[in-house]
Amino acid sequence: MGKIGNWLARKTEEDREFVLTELIYHLVENSQFGKVHRFLTDFEFMQAKIKAVGIQALIEDYQRVEHLETDETLRLLQRTFELSDHVLNQDRNQLASQLWGRLLSHENNPKIQQLLQQAKRCQTSPWLRPTVPNLTPPGGALIRTLVGHSGSVNAVAITPDSSKLVSGSWDNTIKVWDLASGKQLLTLREHNSVVMAVAISPDGSKLVSGSNDNTIKAWDLASGKQLFNLGGHDDHDDLVWAVAISPDGLKLVSGASDNTIKVWDLVTGKKLLSLSEYSVEHSINAVAISPDGSKVVSASSDKTVKVWDLNTGKEMITFIGDSDFNCCAISPDNQTIVAGDSSGILHFLRIEGLDVNGVD
Repeated sequence: MGKIGNWLARKTEEDREFVLTELIYHLVENSQFGKVHRFLTDFEFMQAKIKAVGIQALIEDYQRVEHLETDETLRLLQRTFELSDHVLNQDRNQLASQLWGRLLSHENNPKIQQLLQQAKRCQTSPWLRPTVPNLTPPGGALIRTLVGHSGSVNAVAITPDSSKLVSGSWDNTIKVWDLASGKQLLTLREHNSVVMAVAISPDGSKLVSGSNDNTIKAWDLASGKQLFNLGGHDDHDDLVWAVAISPDGLKLVSGASDNTIKVWDLVTGKKLLSLSEYSVEHSINAVAISPDGSKVVSASSDKTVKVWDLNTGKEMITFIGDSDFNCCAISPDNQTIVAGDSSGILHFLRIEGLDVNGVD
């Protein structure tokens, strides 16, 4: 056992938990950054803190100094623990294996190599030590993995302030997550079948979901309370695969496998329009609303991308491709559509010949 391990071992359980919880905060407040660095690069401190108060508390220690410290080692360790969060929440004894698997490639960083050797020495029971870098390293595109759904995740959305993530799954649930910590905040279980689509209102207050139970539900995002089912007898007759909310937060557009697109008043739940220029054997796989709120773009299994007038429901223009279209989006300037088809091709389509009122 090393110096820090012995120091922690001499404390009572109550004192040890207090130290592990508050130590880094007080050291930062008193500008004792040398000690901060010593503790946050020590395996015994990491191990004790994770076992006492959890991995997120350790990550928050690194976050306390990320704007004050320029040491690359602390940044690497913070990113490593964010990547390993879902593993260490499941099994805290995986700490040494996670460090070796993610940091072994940093052979030119003596502090990291010293940490890995300390982790190896501290193991008191059999473990599996990676001999080559075999886990996603810090510093890449992946930041964190969120674990909680028991089925495939079909849809995600992020609140405008980037504080929350919403996911819809094959397990019939919607989950709301804290995006900074990865903590699961809410689980919404009112759907009776697969959740295929989610959308968040521009003010971040409402969540809308579409499901294979043929329903669209609106929720209060803060509390998770269901506000209403949209439609009643006007609802879709088949699986709801797409939802989008207008920039002013007043209208909802939904697409379903009943070959229709519907426009709803998001305040009252009343249906405003029904668009059905598709043949009955095809489905609406995706919808998007232009940033200026004037147009709806739809992608369908009939190999078409269509542009509609959101206010009148009039079909404005159509593009016919070679394969089913599965997704679509429209650029911030309201002029370029990107649509993905089932063959793997992304189509970039420029809207030409329409003025702001959609007239040639």
